[in-house]
Amino acid sequence: DRHGIAVSLSNLGDAAQLQSDWERAAALHEQSLGHFRALEDKVGIAYALGRLAPIALHQGNTARADALHRESLALFWELRDKRRIAKTLEAMAALCQARGRDKRGHGETARLCRAARLLAAASALREAIGAPQSLTERADFERGVCAARVALSEAVFARAWAQGQAMTLEETVAFALTAEASPENPVATE
Repeated sequence: DRHGIAVSLSNLGDAAQLQSDWERAAALHEQSLGHFRALEDKVGIAYALGRLAPIALHQGNTARADALHRESLALFWELRDKRRIAKTLEAMAALCQARGRDKRGHGETARLCRAARLLAAASALREAIGAPQSLTERADFERGVCAARVALSEAVFARAWAQGQAMTLEETVAFALTAEASPENPVATE
């Protein structure tokens, strides 16, 4: 039962992560991912990628966390799994906020505007499909919104939030899958 093994490995990875055993959690989720890939189980692959991303972030590897989230989002988009798309957008926003100034020189304002747009788009999507957040998800979401609101001017935050709320699902996914603040995908700035 390779699927059962993959799910069990993922559950063990979650347990290790809850115990702050990041190395073991990563190993278990990698094994789970391997099984899901062998089975060509796109839902399982996307889920495993999403479980590995916060571990990569905790280990300080924001580039890997970003790549894992993007691959996960692309699969959830292919599957049209709107609930998991919303969750992934929220996770990508949190990653945006956690990243320091990147090597291309994009500043904190652009990152925080991007995070605000992703959070707004996720909020609009959840509302459209009737998918409320769990208490934990809600607390994380509110912390992310508060951090962006406090760090940005009121006008910049409002503009970024309105842009995120107005995007279609296709536009949102395309925006999330592009590099941060590219010329093809500008973000609101001061």
